[in-house]
Amino acid sequence: MAFRTLIFDFDGVIADTRDLIIKVGNTYAAETGRDPLSEEDINTYYEQGARALMAKRSFSILELARLLKRGSELFAAEAGSVKMVPGVGEAIRDASGSGTRVAVLTSNTEESVKRIMGDFSKELAGIFPEKDFFGKAAKLKKVIRSFGIDPADVLYIGDEPRDMIAARKAGAHPIGAAWGFGSKRSLISAGAEKVLVRPEEIAEL
Repeated sequence: MAFRTLIFDFDGVIADTRDLIIKVGNTYAAETGRDPLSEEDINTYYEQGARALMAKRSFSILELARLLKRGSELFAAEAGSVKMVPGVGEAIRDASGSGTRVAVLTSNTEESVKRIMGDFSKELAGIFPEKDFFGKAAKLKKVIRSFGIDPADVLYIGDEPRDMIAARKAGAHPIGAAWGFGSKRSLISAGAEKVLVRPEEIAEL
């Protein structure tokens, strides 16, 4: 079966943002008098999700909202230093050129996505900022409805377990990107139908 709609997560899949995300988290920690993120904290977030990290760091929902607001500001200010994952831009261009609809669902602003992707952003059918940190499945459903397509015809490519879970809840096919933040094992455990090792494998979908 040929799938004609690919929806991508952004951080870790299209953009190599790991160092910047850690920097943003530690900047916020310093501003609020908290301890910096440890490697264990980072692994907890990417393997188990935000709720597990919140519990580990004793974060309240209000504090998370503040972190997201401040984090968005810090990220936007330094987005120009972020590079795309090698090969992803070309894979998106090739998919779009073959008639496949390509979109991005992201926690970043549209401006940040365009700045990082450059001319490759012109290949996108849409950039959809994800405002609700815990509502990715609902946002994904909304994106799919906006295209007027059957969720079963959509591949959602993400790099974290929560991406796989969101895709399943939305009725789309969850595809893991092993070059991102989550491990191959965690992606499979979360329900990935296939885990890609290299961006060039996107064409095989």
